[in-house]
Amino acid sequence: MKGFFITSNNTGVGKTHIGARIIESLKTDIDLSVRKPVESDCKDINGDLFPSDANKLYEASGRNENIDTVCRFKFEMCASPRLAAKDAKTSLTIQDLFEACQTDKKFLIVEGAGGILSPIAEDGLNVDLISKLGLPAIIVVNDELGAINQALLTINAAEQRRIKIMCVILNHITEVGETSLNNKSELQEFTRHPVLKYNENEIESFIGQLKKLINNS
Repeated sequence: MKGFFITSNNTGVGKTHIGARIIESLKTDIDLSVRKPVESDCKDINGDLFPSDANKLYEASGRNENIDTVCRFKFEMCASPRLAAKDAKTSLTIQDLFEACQTDKKFLIVEGAGGILSPIAEDGLNVDLISKLGLPAIIVVNDELGAINQALLTINAAEQRRIKIMCVILNHITEVGETSLNNKSELQEFTRHPVLKYNENEIESFIGQLKKLINNS
């Protein structure tokens, strides 16, 4: 199966936002499925748990699959999926998540939960699910002071499991250091993997670069 897995160095670095923009740009050209197989910190709305991140991916895809297919496992506790599942007295394994990602479409985009080494099931981490799915990874890192260290640690974790890295995306969330840091060129000196910078003002250029990487993967 072709596709990619969106992971990161940490939670809250913009995986979902970037994933949704990528999905919006690809859905007209590619028969794709999107998955956020597990989400915690879901809000209880009239007795149903609402996965806000998965819903953004679902909306971006044009609602071509059911939201419960996009996100099979939903938990209310604000914690890692491993702890949230325990709190809900539910068994959650890497195999469960692997099965939740299956599709008959030609292209699969999966978003993990937290950073690449965050516990995502009772028997494994995000990196274990990526490895089992056999998908290349897109790594999202907040473009801030310390980003190079965080990116290289995340790259190393993927490479140790022989996971193909499609690219590293630096996502500028805060204004601090915007003019003084040049993380993109600095990071590129220390890795052979493509480094892209996400910028809403240059979204077409970003998507164009990403599509080239997808076509070459």
